[in-house]
Amino acid sequence: MKFLPVNSVRGKLHIPCSKSEAQRALIIAALNRKPVKILMEEPSEDVIALVNALKSINFEIKTDKFGVTFSSFPPRRKTIYLNVNESGFAFRSLAFVALHWADSVILSGEKSLLRRDFSELKEHLKILGIKVDVFEDNKLIVSGKLCPGKYLVNGNESSQSISGIFMALCFLEQESEITIENVVSFPYLSLTIEMLTRFGCNIHCNDNSYLIQKENSFSDSVYQVKGDWSSSVVWFAAAALKGELTVSGLSLNSEQPDKIILNVLQKSGVEFSIKEEGITIKKGIQPIRPFQLDLMNCPDLFPVLAIFSCGIKGESTFYSTDRLKNKESNRLESILEMLDVFGVKYKLNKNEISILGTGLINGGIVKTYGDHRLIMAATLATCIANTSIEFDGEQAIHKSYPSFFDHWKDLTSF
Repeated sequence: MKFLPVNSVRGKLHIPCSKSEAQRALIIAALNRKPVKILMEEPSEDVIALVNALKSINFEIKTDKFGVTFSSFPPRRKTIYLNVNESGFAFRSLAFVALHWADSVILSGEKSLLRRDFSELKEHLKILGIKVDVFEDNKLIVSGKLCPGKYLVNGNESSQSISGIFMALCFLEQESEITIENVVSFPYLSLTIEMLTRFGCNIHCNDNSYLIQKENSFSDSVYQVKGDWSSSVVWFAAAALKGELTVSGLSLNSEQPDKIILNVLQKSGVEFSIKEEGITIKKGIQPIRPFQLDLMNCPDLFPVLAIFSCGIKGESTFYSTDRLKNKESNRLESILEMLDVFGVKYKLNKNEISILGTGLINGGIVKTYGDHRLIMAATLATCIANTSIEFDGEQAIHKSYPSFFDHWKDLTSF
């Protein structure tokens, strides 16, 4: 795709549902085994892949334009096969959770998932006494019985498999205790815990230890998935650079970690207001200030905010860049390639990068490696480019935001 430099970004949009929250809701509902309607607007490819995986093992799930409804639940089976497409969260969490539904589980994925490192997942499975066999293309076969107990796990690479452990243990009859060391992306684990609590699980926290008990008190027939803060970031940045937008569908009470974008905007002096109809962001009279951001708990923000920082005069710095490696691409290396094409200077130190923004970049042809966050970043770059920007693999945007390019076309002018 080829994009001309953007002259203005203006209008209103309703942000689609959070894939992080939607996937957790689907898995917890499947474990809870009670009829429930999950309302979610414009589910992404990752969410649909999880729905299809659950349907493939005979969960009766009806879909309509408002969301999905769980109406009946399959009996336990000897072996089940689950293909989660490219969803790292579904792959890691179902490795534990699916043992509620079968004695052994064959897990597989597609495309970027085949390149991911799941070493920490395999270690966590072994800690819980689950047998794991690894085959070509990251196919896993897990087998064994989920048992309550006391477990010590290290989460220094990802919190996703730990979320899977929490969900799996919450639906055992006896209580368990899990102690976590060095967990990264802790807000995503907090999101899991908050949602489990909503569904009737009783989780008591004492420092870094958690007592997990099943209560089964969830009786609501409807669960509403909130809008996606991660997908909103590209719009906040575009509006701050080139115009004014009002974004609706986001909850200020959300546990989604990328809500931290509001702190970034505030520290950078971006003008925004929060009202009942949504969050309005606009380009102000005063220049945007450079910022600093620790990516430890919000690595998904880096691609878009790296490009945003190019549009700010001065030096912006990102810390904990080691968190960017095991994603749909190595996002640090991918963004460095993009910055080189755009003619942007940067400084690298151990686990940090400083980007020297000038407010303007060169256009050119960039690679996005089938990574939806890189696609958003490359698209945002047209707001500060002096010539057109071209990239391929745009279909990967469906992983998190199917209507992104439709919205971009409607809200931008050239």
